[in-house]
Amino acid sequence: MFGISVDPIGRPNIPGYAWTALFGLEHSADLEALLRPLLPGMSRRDVVAGDRSVIPFFENDQDRFFDAGIPAVWFMTPGFSFYHQPSDDPDTVDYDVLLEATSVLAKVIDVVANDDRRYGFAEEVPVTARSLLPYRTVFQHFAGAEGVLSPLEIGIARNVVTQLDQVEAAGTITPERARPLGLEATGLIFLASVLHPGEVPVPFPAGATAAGR
Repeated sequence: MFGISVDPIGRPNIPGYAWTALFGLEHSADLEALLRPLLPGMSRRDVVAGDRSVIPFFENDQDRFFDAGIPAVWFMTPGFSFYHQPSDDPDTVDYDVLLEATSVLAKVIDVVANDDRRYGFAEEVPVTARSLLPYRTVFQHFAGAEGVLSPLEIGIARNVVTQLDQVEAAGTITPERARPLGLEATGLIFLASVLHPGEVPVPFPAGATAAGR
């Protein structure tokens, strides 16, 4: 009926800024209508439901659900500092980020588990202003990250924000324009976390639980 692929979670995107991402809702109008209005209230951090198709250089287990015509969400906290590296061990996890993201994941699962519908699926979905504009929140944070990101990275972030402002004003975007914008945006999200890992946090305190927050 519905798939969730969780990969990766537990790192901030850049020092001082972590967000939770859900990619792929645009392939199911039913699922999007159910979840999107609830996301802002699920976390004290940004929760962004963004277009999956503009992520150009990642495959994910979500894709196998899509191949079978099953709605699915790719759930992650974009933070790739140690991604696919031998150094990617438990000591590099920011457990505050992990706990907040896991709370959002539990809420998403709870909403779907308590809904009695089956969700439609559309394989071919055009990129729209609605599916791209949620990314603007992320790049507004990047654009104001002086002292964390380089001037070049901040300039790229501001350019992405400007382009998304133009998309909002136009109310539409062509595939030809969406592809390079997606490449620029995704590249910055990935590279910024690799180039700026920040301090590795202290391990999760012994005995701490979500109930104690």
